[in-house]
Amino acid sequence: MKILPQGKRIVVEIEEMTETEAGIILTSNAHIIHEKGTVKEVGDMVSRVKQGDIILFKSWYLDSIELDKKTIHFLDEEGIMAVIK
Repeated sequence: MKILPQGKRIVVEIEEMTETEAGIILTSNAHIIHEKGTVKEVGDMVSRVKQGDIILFKSWYLDSIELDKKTIHFLDEEGIMAVIK
């Protein structure tokens, strides 16, 4: 099944960060505010990212649903803080 987000929504696969590249260890709830993930699908009004981009985003822009025993994460485009190149 393919999920096609609408408008300025993005489907993102979340990658939990427990240690930064600089070696800083994050506490168990530090990753709740900012997350890292890979863009899987983009809505028809998304212009700043494309499928496959790795992004940093604010988690309060994230909505998650359970579908066929798999968690799907939807993100508003405005929650994106950076694209990692």
